[in-house]
Amino acid sequence: MAMANGEAEAKKQIKDNEKLRSEYETKISQLDNAIQLLFMDRSNGKITDERYDILSANFEKEQSEIKAKLNALDSQFDEMKVREKCVRDFINNARQYTEIHKLTPEILKSFIGRIEVYEKAVKHSRTCGNHIVIYFTFMPDKAIAIDRMISENGEIITL
Repeated sequence: MAMANGEAEAKKQIKDNEKLRSEYETKISQLDNAIQLLFMDRSNGKITDERYDILSANFEKEQSEIKAKLNALDSQFDEMKVREKCVRDFINNARQYTEIHKLTPEILKSFIGRIEVYEKAVKHSRTCGNHIVIYFTFMPDKAIAIDRMISENGEIITL
């Protein structure tokens, strides 16, 4: 279900990205042509050198801004592909372990990238818990922090 929802959203986003990419590439091509025509007008004496400098600077500035947007769009698309790969890997791992009867190191390795356990805030305390950060394989850029404390009667309290 998560994959179907993700695929529908991804297809829409890919379609939007391709449309934007096409618009940006068309505009860059149009600006290239405008710069060439402007140069031809300058060499034929139709416009002054000063006017050419102003217009060509504006065209080149606009073109560089569009190229920056195109690069940002490409990096966003690459990031989306990485996220999609992480989700696919997670789902493939989850399919292997739909019924877990016993937690094994292999199962933990397939879902957890790493766990960081920090020292207690109050040394030698029996009630102060450790700060724990868990990095899952399906969320490589995010982590879940767990701060817990044990009460006097032995219950775990989430902070």
